[in-house]
Amino acid sequence: MNVEPLKSAFLYRIRGYLDGRMDWKSVHDANMRILTENADNFPNQPALQELHHVFLIDDADDPQYRETDDEIRRLFLLAEKECAGTN
Repeated sequence: MNVEPLKSAFLYRIRGYLDGRMDWKSVHDANMRILTENADNFPNQPALQELHHVFLIDDADDPQYRETDDEIRRLFLLAEKECAGTN
């Protein structure tokens, strides 16, 4: 299976969250669909995996368990480098 569309869609949503165009819930819901429909095909890249785990937390959960936007941004930039092949 070609995982590029899955990676692109996932990163697009996270970029939207960081830019304020998407809320946590919409990224979380999309992430849950990935988990249930494409878990075996999710890219095995460390930063992408970490971002995937970050957005497993529901927006209704205690905010103390959520990563900060700064940490999400750091992981996002790492994920973009991984996807471009420039670790």
